[in-house]
Amino acid sequence: MRWNRLFDEIEQQAIDVAAVERDALAEDLAAETWRQTSWLDLAAGFIELEVQGAGQIRGEVQSVAELLELNDGTRTIWVNPQRVLSATIAGRRRTEFAKGNWRTQLTTAFGSRVRVWTFAGVSYEGLLINLGGDFLQIAIGMNRREVLVPQTSISAVTLLETRQ
Repeated sequence: MRWNRLFDEIEQQAIDVAAVERDALAEDLAAETWRQTSWLDLAAGFIELEVQGAGQIRGEVQSVAELLELNDGTRTIWVNPQRVLSATIAGRRRTEFAKGNWRTQLTTAFGSRVRVWTFAGVSYEGLLINLGGDFLQIAIGMNRREVLVPQTSISAVTLLETRQ
């Protein structure tokens, strides 16, 4: 009778040890998953950003690639993730978006009126007339003065009016 009780106790201790090891492994896996998670992996739904040179930008995430594409209800805004100072993300859930480069993303704004914000806080408003290898070109004002803005200095691009 005592042997049965002893074996039951040993078996229960082995089950308890296995449960502790399983829980520790689960915690390690969860921690590793977070270590490999980028903030852009969590960018889904409504998001509020503090962007260097452009200030606060809010909107619904449409896509995440080289640029973060948002819609604020009235217009489309593309944000350079490297210029984001902080983000408040509703829901924080991992999301997969199709990847693309910044030129592909801005193609929809080609020929339209845009505002380009640089990380230094300077903004230019005009027609997007060219997307180069590492710059965009906009025509400003009535005399259509052409300004080249290097891609590395862009914080955000806002689509103000689409071409007709």
